[in-house]
Amino acid sequence: MAGLEATNQATLRDLLQKITHDATIAMHSFCIEELRASFGHSISVLTRERGNRAYNCVMYALGIESNFEYLAMSTHCPVDVHASTDFLHFLYESGALIEQHNYEEGCLVVYSHEGRFRHIGRVVGGGLVHSKWGIGNLYEHQPFEVPASYGIEIRVFDELETEDVLNAFYQYAQIKGVVFT
Repeated sequence: MAGLEATNQATLRDLLQKITHDATIAMHSFCIEELRASFGHSISVLTRERGNRAYNCVMYALGIESNFEYLAMSTHCPVDVHASTDFLHFLYESGALIEQHNYEEGCLVVYSHEGRFRHIGRVVGGGLVHSKWGIGNLYEHQPFEVPASYGIEIRVFDELETEDVLNAFYQYAQIKGVVFT
């Protein structure tokens, strides 16, 4: 039975990958809802985006997607310097991300593939995760109910204070060559 469950989970993740890669954002929630009958998943749409490139999974999970200080800093940065999975690696390598052994509300869930961070979400009540999928929707889901490209490795980290995230981003941007005036 466990083998069948793992196969269904892998198939669901592959189909979620196809949807988020091939379907228009407007169709994502419809296509994902169609999968419910076959897979009985718990995925639900929290917000429907219309191609909102203004924030990504990292910005959302770290709570800076609408933070004025972050937004002001990011306007001075080239397009490739933002709160991305590369920034997550910076947080980890600098010791700001502290691994947690308890999976509890508020923790950060980081998905990776071959040691590279690919996605991040935040644990909410009932062990569910809230995460933004690319430039698309914000979802609530079980930990492994995500597109396959996010990886099969999950690590849990302590929640970060906004001030710590902002200070780290300032350092990260400077290392990337950004000069703040």
